[in-house]
Amino acid sequence: MTIERMAWAMVGIMQIFALAILAIALAGFHITWWGILGGALIAVAMTIGVVRLSRQGAHAPNKKTKP
Repeated sequence: MTIERMAWAMVGIMQIFALAILAIALAGFHITWWGILGGALIAVAMTIGVVRLSRQGAHAPNKKTKP
């Protein structure tokens, strides 16, 4: 498993965590806008990091994610 694939897996995991935080916040638990913003920031930061990694290295494994 290459570093690139591990990075994409990390992005997927972080996006799942962000969605979970968002779902909990929308369900009305103790997490508020800070939880939503935190989850979104984590997902965005991870995505930006992986885009930089993939540009430095070889082509990105899945090109569907790019608009």
